[in-house]
Order: sequence, then C-alpha cells, then structure tokens
Amino acid sequence: MAPEIISNAVYIFRGFLSPEQCDEVLAHFDDKERYIAETLSYNFNSKDNNSSPDAKVESKSRKGHVKFMNDVYDLPHGEKITMALDHYSSETGIVTYPDHVIFQLGIYDEPGDHFIWHPDHSISISNFNDEVRKVSASLQLTDPSEYEG
Repeated sequence: MAPEIISNAVYIFRGFLSPEQCDEVLAHFDDKERYIAETLSYNFNSKDNNSSPDAKVESKSRKGHVKFMNDVYDLPHGEKITMALDHYSSETGIVTYPDHVIFQLGIYDEPGDHFIWHPDHSISISNFNDEVRKVSASLQLTDPSEYEG
C-alpha cells in the first residue's frame, strides 16, 4: 500500500488497518496501566537542550490518558506497523530501530481532551543518537464517526 505523501515529514497510509484489526490493537492495551498524559515544556536555551532543570509538565499540548507497550512483536499487526515505519525510513533516510519503538495509546474520553503539535526535545549533534525520538507516527484506531474534533 503506497502512502499519500503530504510533505517530506507527513505520510498518510489510508485504510492501513481494518476496523476489526483496530479493535484487536485496542483490546491488546486493555490490561496495560493507565497514566495521565503529559508533555514537558523545555527551556530550549539551556546548554543541555534536553534535560533542562527548567523542564516542567504542562497540559496545554496534551490532556487525556495514555497506556504504553514496547514489544512490536507482541502487538497485533505490529509487523505491519513496523513495515510502514521501514517504508518511511527508506524514503527519508531516517534510521529507525524496531526494538526502540514505544507504542503509546492515547485515550481521550472527556470533552476537551486533546493532543496537539509540540516539540519532544531540542535536537543537536551532541544528543542525536539512537535513543532520541526522530520519528513519531499516529495510527487512528477509532472510527471518526464516534467523536468530534
């Protein structure tokens, strides 16, 4: 399945998973621990860029809950998700590591819950290694007719 390329940074794979496959992915997270969704606000003028003592939790960028898992081979259809990331990597030259993938399920069950564009950290040559998130992907699991926004 070829993606729709919006820009060199945005690829859209329409119809990537069937509704039944989306339900399987959602069900897989049922027993995972639920956390309050947070983002950090960084002081990008600090010398270390990434772990500034001025970093603080903020909710302007995100409100809701999350669940995590990091085993791509345990997630239903994880191989297919990895293949999409590999396709993106081969097109852009950005190297991804399947064993460094962290799946984050965003849960938005209250009016006003949201997740907007935000920087994860400041990248510099000194901190650009395999542990730094270079690619973020979103997989729409809920039918758009089931919510507003």
